[in-house]
Amino acid sequence: MVDRVISNQGCNFANDLKTSSLSNIIMIEDSLVGIKTQKKTMKKFTSIEILILLSVVTCIFYSEYLFVYQKDYMKALFIGLWPPTMLGLLNFINSKTK
Repeated sequence: MVDRVISNQGCNFANDLKTSSLSNIIMIEDSLVGIKTQKKTMKKFTSIEILILLSVVTCIFYSEYLFVYQKDYMKALFIGLWPPTMLGLLNFINSKTK
């Protein structure tokens, strides 16, 4: 009798496992469909966005150069604070245009 109860519990666990894995597969497929539709709706970068991103990267590398090679720590920190400000400006512009 005890063996039968254990085997029945094992079957229920196996059925639950099959059901949960099937629902996980369905959820993954749904999320992949959502990703495919998101890729289609993404817009291209505008020229001002590309210009701001290039200036951010340039400022970061120039700040590293000043800090590591020129040992001008204050100027490096000052210039190193520009990229977050520029990215904040980019976010502000994008939020106002949408």
